[in-house]
Parts: sequence; C-alpha cells; structure tokens
Amino acid sequence: AAGGHVIFAGCWRVQGDLAVSRAFGDCHLKRFGVSAEPEIALYEVTPKDAFLVLASDGLWDVVGEVQ
Repeated sequence: AAGGHVIFAGCWRVQGDLAVSRAFGDCHLKRFGVSAEPEIALYEVTPKDAFLVLASDGLWDVVGEVQ
C-alpha cells in the first residue's frame, strides 16, 4: 500500500480531496497510488442494442438507473 486514506465526504475521496472516480490531473496524489491510466474495455455494438450511454459516474449522482 502507498499510504493515504479514503474517506466518505458526499462521495468517496482519496485523502479527502480526490473523488475516487477521478484521476486525471491530480499528480499530487500519485504518491498515494492514484493513477491517470484509464481502464479500457471494448464492446461490439450490434443492431440489437437499443442505445449506448457515454457518461461519467457523476451522471449517476443525479440520474437513477431506471431513468
């Protein structure tokens, strides 16, 4: 472990500063293991797919999954 801590302050935050879902541009938190390397997944979109949602996790803070 790189040290540091994660606390809940409205959302989970590294060192009480960085929302856990964010990492880009927060170089001062690299020493605590925060990485700006994205997780990438490939999916094949087919005619059977009704829609595609591209959003950050912040969308789910204000929109429910049913919506």
